Order: sequence, then C-alpha cells, then structure tokens
Amino acid sequence: MLANLEGSTLVKRLKAASRKQYRIAGRLGDQLSDAFGNSATAASTPQRNLFKELSTQQAQSSQDLSHIVDDMQAYFERRGFVRFKTVLEDILRQDAIGSLRQLGDELHKENGLSMAQCEYWSDTFDRWAEDLVDPAAGGT
Repeated sequence: MLANLEGSTLVKRLKAASRKQYRIAGRLGDQLSDAFGNSATAASTPQRNLFKELSTQQAQSSQDLSHIVDDMQAYFERRGFVRFKTVLEDILRQDAIGSLRQLGDELHKENGLSMAQCEYWSDTFDRWAEDLVDPAAGGT
C-alpha cells in the first residue's frame, strides 16, 4: 500500500508540474498581443517584470522536475516497474530539465514560441503522469 501511495505521489507531482506549465502559458498568452513581435528591450516595464517572474517560475519548474526525476529513479530502483523506467528514459531522452531551464532563460525573447513550449511541456508532463498509472488499478 505504501508503494502505491508513493507511486501516486509521483503522478500527482507530474500533474502539478503540468498545471504549472499550463498557467505559465496562459499568462504568456495574456501578454502575447502586446509583446508579440517586439524585441525584449521594447517590452514595457510590467511586461519585463512579468517575464522575469515567469522566468523564475520556469527555473523553479526545472528544479522541481529534477527532484521528481530523482525520486522516480529511486522508486524504480526499489520497485522495478517498467512503466517508471519508460517514463524516466523519455524524460532523459527529451532533456526535459535542461529544456525547462533554457525556456526560462529565453522566455522574454520569444514570447509566442515560449507559450507553445509551455503548452507542450504541460501536455507531456500530463502524458507521463498518465503513463505511470497502473491500468489494472484503474487510476487509484
């Protein structure tokens, strides 16, 4: 039972990371019409402050994902579930941690692309969380 709880916690953490990326994309989308096509230096002070805040959130997201990956690796080593190995390999293959870090660094430069990338990571984290759920357990 404890192992199931630990596994479901990893699922919940990935779902939370997914929601965070979705919120960041939404906030970028709210600013997109005013900032789209403008250089980073042409952004207004409120936009620059928002981009700085969202960049900080992306850096934290990268750190959070790093912790999730470490915990998932430890869980896999103890339990040996293939679905955890598959998700771990996918996370590493896509360099999700580095990609989030880079996204945070470049968020202010490419607003539209950054929004699309946030939406991509939101969907990907959600998919990975679903991939971890044991189909025999019915998601519980």
